[in-house]
Amino acid sequence: MRNIKAFLVTSAIGAALLTGCGIGDFGDINKNPNKPSEAQTDMFFTYACKYTYNFTLNSYYYNPWTQMYNGYMAERNTLQYGKLNILEFDTSSYYLYPLKNLKYIIDLNSDEATRNNAAVARFGSSANQIATAVTLQAYFYMHLADILGPIPVKEALGAGEDNYTPAFDSVEDIYTYLDEKLKEAYSLFDESGSLSSADIIYNGDVSKWKKLNASLRMLMAIKLSDVAESVGKARFAQAYADGGILDDGDSMIYHFDSNAPSPLYSNGVNYNSNFCPNEYLVETLKEYNDPRLFKYFSLVPFGKSEPIGDPSDQKAYIGIPLGIPNVSDYEGKACYFAETLTDAEGILPLITAARINLVAAEAAERGWISADAKALYEAGVKASFAQWGADGAEAYLASDKVAFGGTSAQKLEKIAFQRWLAGFMADGVEAWSDMRRLDVPKIEVGPAVVVISHIPYRLKYSGAISASNKVNYESAISAAFAGTNDAEHHIWWDVK
Repeated sequence: MRNIKAFLVTSAIGAALLTGCGIGDFGDINKNPNKPSEAQTDMFFTYACKYTYNFTLNSYYYNPWTQMYNGYMAERNTLQYGKLNILEFDTSSYYLYPLKNLKYIIDLNSDEATRNNAAVARFGSSANQIATAVTLQAYFYMHLADILGPIPVKEALGAGEDNYTPAFDSVEDIYTYLDEKLKEAYSLFDESGSLSSADIIYNGDVSKWKKLNASLRMLMAIKLSDVAESVGKARFAQAYADGGILDDGDSMIYHFDSNAPSPLYSNGVNYNSNFCPNEYLVETLKEYNDPRLFKYFSLVPFGKSEPIGDPSDQKAYIGIPLGIPNVSDYEGKACYFAETLTDAEGILPLITAARINLVAAEAAERGWISADAKALYEAGVKASFAQWGADGAEAYLASDKVAFGGTSAQKLEKIAFQRWLAGFMADGVEAWSDMRRLDVPKIEVGPAVVVISHIPYRLKYSGAISASNKVNYESAISAAFAGTNDAEHHIWWDVK
């Protein structure tokens, strides 16, 4: 049997693998006391899970674009990242750690010589380990493709086979490949078994991983509405029939702990809560008389106990526009994020029942599934209210601005808008994808933004990616972006 590849690598090798190429061999791993004596799939999986929340909130101090691009977050103390002048994205850590870890799990459980080893089997049955690892790999690949465009997928992680320069796959091909792999994984899940507590997302509940699997297929399929409608319809119908995340208790949520605290807690401790609510979201919630205003935000400054105003008064909640030069004008006025988000052991929603119900509502309105679009729309809004512990969903849904009705185009716009409202501090890349594909809402850049005139359509490949895999990189940008690596070109499914 080929030796298992190393989890820890030298910085020199890591620098050579920035587009996802593999890493060296373990050899005799017992020689190094700093490495485990056996390959432990539960440890690999836990570490991979720790990367999942990056697509919701990617940093506690540095350019949190995943929430800024969507009109959710702004800056309180200084104007830095709101200028939108950091437009590169690097994939190296994703390939080198979570994706590689998940490949180890798949390989170890696919090999008769290792699948029954105690350090492997203790995480769960081989079938469930493979199915879950494939599902989580797809979660990462989908997001990376939606951020950048073409990336290595089919040939990625192949340095063990001496492929250090994998080809970039088009987004269209990536979506097809991931849909196939996810369906194969779905058929492997065995709900009579479970995974160990090393599964820090669903605590070993295989039925919830199955729902995430189907939900990922739904999220990819709906993005094909303008570029491959018949394909998207067929894929969505099958995924919806398989059953996605439709109940709040099945949502993909990341729970932080005091050893690795919430990013917003760290921002409060180390950076005086520099990140704050965006005025656009705050004012929209007021305009809609939306009870989630009081659940998303707080008037209690971080680390304090007394509010800066009346917590029951909508007018007391003030946000700051993103990308303005005079943030000091709002000193002492802007509200804060809710304690559920800023606590050291806070949470971040990743993929929620609210989103999946509202994605299904869009599919129903498009005629892709035989379901009641109005019922799914209302279920999505109610799921968001339940997620945040907000009351008054029925009255909210009956209000003129929210009630489901009008032309089909108007209904689709309402679905998209409620998905945006429900997407606060959830999957920021998905919310950005909605905005790019549906143009709802129309977020404008601030006056201090001079490097770009709009919210970016994509992020640029980092210099490390272009340097380490130059020929394939150039081929990819030539095919997808007319040879220019910039934020002005659109991802394949975004044709608005």
